[in-house]
Amino acid sequence: MKKHIPLVLKVIVAIILTQTLRFKFTANPISVYIFKTVGLEPLG
Repeated sequence: MKKHIPLVLKVIVAIILTQTLRFKFTANPISVYIFKTVGLEPLG
């Protein structure tokens, strides 16, 4: 059981990161707003 916990956590993190990439690469207006607010729009 203890061997599976790190694997499950890695899979969860991978799923979350994959979902956020969709917003970044499609230039979602919310992502653009967030990156403009923090000053990273062209590079972020």
